[in-house]
Amino acid sequence: MDVQEFLRRLAEGERDFQKVDLSGVDLSNTELSRDLPNRIELRFSNFAGANLMGVNLTYAIFSNSNLVGACLKGANLYMANFSSCDLSGANISNANAERTSFSEATLIEANLSNTNLRGASLSNSDLERANLSGANLNEACLYTAYLVDAILIGADLTDTDLENADFEGANLKNANFQGANYDLERDICSSIDVENAIVGNTTMPGGEVL
Repeated sequence: MDVQEFLRRLAEGERDFQKVDLSGVDLSNTELSRDLPNRIELRFSNFAGANLMGVNLTYAIFSNSNLVGACLKGANLYMANFSSCDLSGANISNANAERTSFSEATLIEANLSNTNLRGASLSNSDLERANLSGANLNEACLYTAYLVDAILIGADLTDTDLENADFEGANLKNANFQGANYDLERDICSSIDVENAIVGNTTMPGGEVL
């Protein structure tokens, strides 16, 4: 099935596509207002500038795709796979990304404010200057994540894996790190880099408030 046939059938209301594989498609600057089939495969695809606002993308596989500047605001991304994707400048605010994989993804200046990232994997991801204000990162994995100059105002990072994460220059005001996992053999400030970070009413892993 080619992409045009798929989009036509989708627009006509068809939903039973079984496990559709559209890997490599170019849907840049396309507006998709219909929910996509569960477990659709879209690896190595181009969604740069695409509008997927509010779309249901549960279990979708986007790994190694280009989503630069894409709009995923309010989308349901439950257990989707965005590993090794480029989501620079993407709007993923108010989305449900619970247990979603963003491992090794590029999320520079992405908007993830008020997004549910509970249990999500962001290991080795680049979140430089990303906006994570009000995001739920409870039990997420941020192992070796790069969050330099990121905005995490009011973010919930309780019980999160922060080992070797870099928060240099990040805004951590009102963020909650209580119960977060880090290298217990080292001091918290050497296990996660918080040099020059902005703190204020920030709850650290041991419960102390800075």
